Amino acid sequence: DGGALPESGFTICSAFMVEAWTTEQSAADLFSLLRSNDGEYWMYIYMVAASDFTTYALELGPVVAVKEVPIVFLPLQWTRVCLSQDSAASLVTLVVDGQVLIEEEYRREEDEHWPANLSLLLGFYSDKHTAEREEYTGRVADLNVFRSSLSVERMAGLTTAGGDECGSPGDLLSWEEANFTLHSQAKVIEVDRDWEGPCRRESKVKLFTADFQWHDDCMWHCKKIANGTAPSVITEAEWESLKK
Repeated sequence: DGGALPESGFTICSAFMVEAWTTEQSAADLFSLLRSNDGEYWMYIYMVAASDFTTYALELGPVVAVKEVPIVFLPLQWTRVCLSQDSAASLVTLVVDGQVLIEEEYRREEDEHWPANLSLLLGFYSDKHTAEREEYTGRVADLNVFRSSLSVERMAGLTTAGGDECGSPGDLLSWEEANFTLHSQAKVIEVDRDWEGPCRRESKVKLFTADFQWHDDCMWHCKKIANGTAPSVITEAEWESLKK
């Protein structure tokens, strides 16, 4: 519970990563905002990591939008998002990793379910109508909320890894100072921001330590990475000659 939600507009930024997908689908809610009167969902950002693209879905009151990007989201990498709602401009904007993905018209006065308070939910989905419940495996970091609708340029800076503004604290809710109520397997962990944090500069070298059960799984994993291929299985003598 982060207090009153500004009616003139706000911006929510966050970062998400997984070490390995353990859910039925390679997908997760990045964060959700609940309605004040009944605890139903008012807003959420949902991400689906497919084999050769990534989909981001946004629902905010009556606004529903989906955007597919030709980028593969792999485990152990971060995605950074900022969502802004501007009542004066009647606009909702979603920026992901420095790029504008969604811009949709939203009229505050037509939304009867506008939440008076900022009630955030992370890492969990529950449907009261179908009794469906799912706990997402993943890490959330740098969730900050701002009292105004930030410009596209500012949101691009906040979601660009290695940038000076990446992970800047919010003036309504600051990640470093916020207190979250933890349930089930949720826990707080500390990491080295320079090496493991969402604002680290992306290395050109990536090491994957997945334990593949089937050869086909390994081949598909390599194909996801810039359409690469796995090296052939060769003898030790051949390997030594290649090293030279």
